[in-house]
Amino acid sequence: MASISNTYNNYMGAYTSLYSNSNKTSNAQDSLSPLQDNTEQTNLSDSEILDKISNQTHFYQESWRKEYNIQLPEGQTFHLSAGTFYDEDKGFISKIDTKLQEKSTKNITLQEVEEAQEFLNKQMDNVMLELYKKNPELMESTMKRSYDFYANDGLKDNYKPSEEIANLQFDKKIQDLLLEYSIRTEAQELDKRFENFLVEIKRDVQNGNADEIASLDLTGAVGIYRTEKMLMSGYSFFSQVTDMLSPAQQEKITDAISSVLSFYSRSNSIDINGTKVSWETQGEDVYNVYGYGSNITMRECCIDVKIEYNTSNDDFLLPLNAKNYNFDTTQSIFDILNQKEKLEKENQDLKNKQAIEAYSYGNGYSSTLTSKTSKEIDSFINQMIKEAKA
Repeated sequence: MASISNTYNNYMGAYTSLYSNSNKTSNAQDSLSPLQDNTEQTNLSDSEILDKISNQTHFYQESWRKEYNIQLPEGQTFHLSAGTFYDEDKGFISKIDTKLQEKSTKNITLQEVEEAQEFLNKQMDNVMLELYKKNPELMESTMKRSYDFYANDGLKDNYKPSEEIANLQFDKKIQDLLLEYSIRTEAQELDKRFENFLVEIKRDVQNGNADEIASLDLTGAVGIYRTEKMLMSGYSFFSQVTDMLSPAQQEKITDAISSVLSFYSRSNSIDINGTKVSWETQGEDVYNVYGYGSNITMRECCIDVKIEYNTSNDDFLLPLNAKNYNFDTTQSIFDILNQKEKLEKENQDLKNKQAIEAYSYGNGYSSTLTSKTSKEIDSFINQMIKEAKA
């Protein structure tokens, strides 16, 4: 997998060339004022406009991942943003911080979070619709230039647009917002990949291959999923369009964002098609906070993860609401794997003792020391899993 930091730096250099290749004198704008009323006629419906924008932003992400060979582990996703931290409204972010502190002791339910995210998705859609309807020609020309950039190896340093493309109007703020909006369009892909990850876990356990499931895979996948869910609240997107939002809208949006961030940043649990995933967070980390002083941690690490399946029989692939199958009936998969590691360590310690004793006495291994073979360890683990399933 390509280095993310190097890949991003390479991208930003190429992305800058998209803007620098503009005919700045007449065709490029450093910043469009979204409130500038240039309303023009468009024959497209709202759904057609959003489909056009969504397809465009998804194309950006697919092109980026393909160009830099971003191999996504099952259960994870990775999206490209515009890297517009310095364009964010710091006052807006401060409001989110304040609400996060207010909610630090409140219990927020998954239903409340889902409703908050649905509201935020609608608000992001409304912003893009307003931008398009006020400036359809500029939006279309900016998207056309961007499409040409991604479709013709623009992520490489040798991108040279045709004269026709170079003469199209291009607005950097619109392009940045399109990239930030893509976190909205990537949500379905994230959920689908994470669901597939849970199915793979079930399949491995069912087939007696629990030893192939690394503890870091579990905690890492759940941690990244939580981080992406926090990003999908759209805080970076909204912080760049506050001039399009009334004080009342900002109040509702910051409240919804803080609910999403608060839920996924703490120890919590979610239900995905009958599968319960719970996690315990790493705790506060002053170097990984969102904003400027809140206790919210954007760190993706989990110190424990538990997965519970609801099945009507031993077919793990059918998440029916009946008998509760729980990896943590007495132990979680995490515990089982840790115990396996402990057994293997004990086995190695025994072998080391045998070697020392053999060296000391010069007469071979002591008959009083016997090690567990790998086969015995695997048999033990499989038996534990069978007992947990019973």
